[in-house]
Amino acid sequence: MNEPDRDRGGLGLTIVELDMLAASVADGHGVPVHGAPATGLPVLTNGKLGCDVLHIKAGDQFPIHTHPGDHLLYALSGEGTISVAGKTYTVRQGDIYMVEGAVPHAVGAVTDHVILAIGSPHKSVGSKDRMTFVDWKGKAVDAPVLAGGEKQCTCPTLTETGLSARFRKRQTCPRHGW
Repeated sequence: MNEPDRDRGGLGLTIVELDMLAASVADGHGVPVHGAPATGLPVLTNGKLGCDVLHIKAGDQFPIHTHPGDHLLYALSGEGTISVAGKTYTVRQGDIYMVEGAVPHAVGAVTDHVILAIGSPHKSVGSKDRMTFVDWKGKAVDAPVLAGGEKQCTCPTLTETGLSARFRKRQTCPRHGW
C-alpha cells in the first residue's frame, strides 16, 4: 500500500500520491494562498525547488502577478484559465504549462480547478513574497487587478471567510473603498 508521503530513508527520494492531495485540497483542506482566493497544500521542497497543490473555486481567479521564479503548472482536475498579455487560454485536466515568473499572468477557474504548481525558487503557499501584483505591463500596483481589468480585494478577513467573491461582483471593497 502506498503512503501519501514516503521518504526513502535518506536516499534523497520522496514519493507523493498527488491524487490523495488533490482530493484533500478540493475537499477544503489546506491553507489560504497569500493574495489569491485559493487554498493550497505544500507538497515538497528542498528550499530551492518545490511544489504545492492549489484549489481555485469555480469563477475565482488570481490577480495579475509576477513572481521570483518560473512555474510549471499541471492541471490535476477541472477546467481553468491562464491569462498572459491580456489574452486568456483554457486549460483542462492533464494540461501542463510553463509561466515565466517575470511575465505578468493570471490563473483562474472555470470549474473547480486543482493544479500542481512547481516553482523555483519555491515560495510557500502563504508567503507574502510568493507573488507581486502588477498590471499587464508589469508595473506594480497597490490594488490587485484581475485579468478582465477589475480590482480585487484580497483582505485576509475577506478571503479567509470566503466573502471576497461577493465583494468582487460589486467591485467595491468595504474596507478599502475601491
